[in-house]
Order: sequence, then structure tokens, then C-alpha cells
Amino acid sequence: MTLNLYGQERTVDLVTGPMELLHEGWGEIGILVALVTILAPGIVICLMGMILTAATRPRLPDWAPVLLKLYEQLRPWSMMEVYILGIFVAYTKLVDIAYVEVGPATYLIGILMLTMAATDQTLDQDIIWRQRRIRSVTRLADERIVSVKQVDFDDSSLPKASHTVCCSSCGLVTVFPDPVPLTAVVAECPRCGHQMRRRKPNSINRTSALLLTAFIFYIPANILPVMTYVKLGNGSGHTIISGVIELWEAGLIPLSLLVLFASITVPVAKIVGLTWMLIDVHFHLPYGLLLRTKLYRVIEAIGRWSMIDVFMISILVAMVRFSEMANVTANAGVVSFAAVVIITIFAAHAFDPRLMWDVAGKNGQLTHSSVTRRAARKSVHS
Repeated sequence: MTLNLYGQERTVDLVTGPMELLHEGWGEIGILVALVTILAPGIVICLMGMILTAATRPRLPDWAPVLLKLYEQLRPWSMMEVYILGIFVAYTKLVDIAYVEVGPATYLIGILMLTMAATDQTLDQDIIWRQRRIRSVTRLADERIVSVKQVDFDDSSLPKASHTVCCSSCGLVTVFPDPVPLTAVVAECPRCGHQMRRRKPNSINRTSALLLTAFIFYIPANILPVMTYVKLGNGSGHTIISGVIELWEAGLIPLSLLVLFASITVPVAKIVGLTWMLIDVHFHLPYGLLLRTKLYRVIEAIGRWSMIDVFMISILVAMVRFSEMANVTANAGVVSFAAVVIITIFAAHAFDPRLMWDVAGKNGQLTHSSVTRRAARKSVHS
């Protein structure tokens, strides 16, 4: 975009925002914005190209499963779709300051967002995995070779949950002849080579610690100003909620609701929702399991959309640099807010929703120490 203020022009590109944040001393935010808007999308596109190239071969190469795993892990951190919304929010604020001309890169970012979303929707990884030969499984505990059993879900004699392990990387379900421990690494996936566990290790402790940290950062994120706007020597700090109020008063009600939802509602929903699930697991509550599982999927999906404010600030800091005439600087609040967003993403990833079903006795015989005596007795009787 190009900003024209009283005859002075300033043109910025995708790299300018992170660079200005670095120059202002907010290196952690500048590096974060550069990672999720420049580096991660480039890596994801390259990975997809290599995966599709490997899929054209009669047999899937040994390096393809590693790329598929990396793609699944990095794709959520490619936030071009969130960044384009940050551009829209920044544009609505800039047009009140001066004349703004949108450059071609903005439209290209929009096209990139659509093509990446279309790629995710059209790619069928099961077709690619069919070209991968499934080998025998070596149990790491006793070095025994275990055959992979094909599970017929129409059969009445399904294997017990304590005998099955689902690979968190490729989704292959492996059936073992004996019960396997919940959190220990039992084997390498016969299809992709990823270490397999029945449950995520230390899920409750890690999620609790991350949520507590996010809550601590959430307080200064809403109290401290995230940016300061100075025009002709006058200006003050702006908090997240004040930005929402300004958009509402300017008549941009849909946009203000969008920012309110992404920057305030989503972080609160993530913290409250995950805390609710942790409490239910601790007290072994069997109610609303399906609702809580769906809520977890929503929390996991919407977590990165809270980055809209961070991207908007990076654009404004890069655009409005006219000394005393008009100037925008980042403040400490944006660091706390970005920390809340990133930490809650890691918290959602650390939590294992299957534990909610475990403590309710819905996953067959269990060996985890957190299972209550009542659930253990029920498992023994069954």
C-alpha cells in the first residue's frame, strides 16, 4: 500500500512491517509476523509441491511421509488468510488519516489465500498414503514384531480400545495383541515411521501450565495500550477494546464485531473452554462429552484468527511514519496479546480430548492412574 499525507508518500510491502517492529525494539513481534506471513507460507507451498511430485511416482518415496508430517504441523502457522483481514482493518484506519492506494501485492495475497485454501480442500491424503507400503511393527518395549490387523468396523467383534493405537501423523490405526500403555511410546508407525502413543504425554499438566501462563498475559494484554497514534503532536495509547469502539463509532459495525470476536471473544473462549475441559477431566464428569469434543475442535481451529490485531499493528507501524505529522508506534500490550494467542494455540495442541472419554469410562479398559476407582471397577466387571 501507498499512503499519501500532505504530499508525503510512504510505500510498504510485506517485509516492511516486521522490519519496522525490529527497529522499534519489538523484535519478538517482528520475528513472529515474519515467520507466519513470509517464511511459513513459503515453506508450506514448497512442501506441497514436493508432496505432489512424490505422489506421481508408482511408490511413495521414503522422504514423502516426513514432508506430509511437516506440512500438517506447519500449515496452521501459515496465516495469510488472517493477514488479509489485518490488511482490511488497517485500511479502514488509514483512510481516516490520508489517501491510501492499495498495491497489486494486496490482491495477490488474496489470491494466494484462496489458492492455499483450495489446495487444502482438494488434497486427499488417503490417496497418497495408499501408495505407501505398510510394513511390520516393532514394539519398542520388547522388540516383538506385531502384524497390522485390518479393522472391519461393520464387525461386531471390534478390538478393544486398549489394544489400538492411532498414529497422530498419518491416522493409521494399529491393533496390538496385548494392551498398550497410555502415554509411553509403543512403536513406530508402520506407514509413516512416527512414534505412536495412545495418549499425549503429560497432557493435563502441560495444558494447565500453558493456560495459567496465557491468563497471566491476558490481563496486561487488555489493560496496556497495544499502539500509540500521534498526529500533529497530539495522541494517546490505544487498547484493544478502544480500537473496537473506534470502529463502531465510525459506523464500521461489521468490522468492529469481527475485531471484537477475533481479539476478545476468541481468546476468552479458548481459555474458558480448555479450563472447563480440564476441570471435567479432573472430576471425571461424564456429561456433555460430544459437546465438549466439538468445542475442542472449534477452539483448535479458530485459535490463530486472533492474530488480526497483531498484523494490523504491524501494517500501521510500517505505514504511518511521518515524524510529528503522524506516527504510529507499537506498545507493550501487543507483546502480551501475541503471547496470549500463541500460548493458547500450544495449549489446545497439548490437550488430549480423548482423556475426557477415558475418565468417563467410554474407551474400554484403561491403565492410566487418573482413572477413578468407580471407572476401574466398571472396567473390571465388563
